[in-house]
Amino acid sequence: VDEIITERTDENGHVVERVIERTNNIQPAPERGIASTVFAIVLLIAIIVGSVMWISASKSRSAKDAAITGAANDVGKAAEKAGNAIEKAADKLVK
Repeated sequence: VDEIITERTDENGHVVERVIERTNNIQPAPERGIASTVFAIVLLIAIIVGSVMWISASKSRSAKDAAITGAANDVGKAAEKAGNAIEKAADKLVK
């Protein structure tokens, strides 16, 4: 805060008027309009929706990968059983 004091005196040197001017150098914060608030809310919603979609896609990929792995394991077990059956049949033919 700056202060400027101006005094006016009469012919006898007595102060008859004193003016004190104070200036405040602090700038007020600019007012934010409703548009920036709406923009912030829309941006937040977009981030939340994007995050939910990304997480959902990740879970979907994981579920698909798990299903493929399970099916491959089942095919492997079936092939092993078929191989065992063929060996038993071959053993019966040989004996």
